[in-house]
Amino acid sequence: ALLLAVIFYIIYWHLFVYDQQSCDPGEFLCHDHVTCVSQSWLCDGDPDCPDDSDESLDTCE
Repeated sequence: ALLLAVIFYIIYWHLFVYDQQSCDPGEFLCHDHVTCVSQSWLCDGDPDCPDDSDESLDTCE
């Protein structure tokens, strides 16, 4: 069971994290590596990314 979990994790990592999505020009890739939001929505006080990364301290510095 542990080996199966490790294999699943490696496949998940490769498909969803390692092969990061790229966004169109003028868009911001949220830290979930899936969602793109308009750069005009960054640091506007309204979280648009599912993980709120468009309003994080690192993004808004």
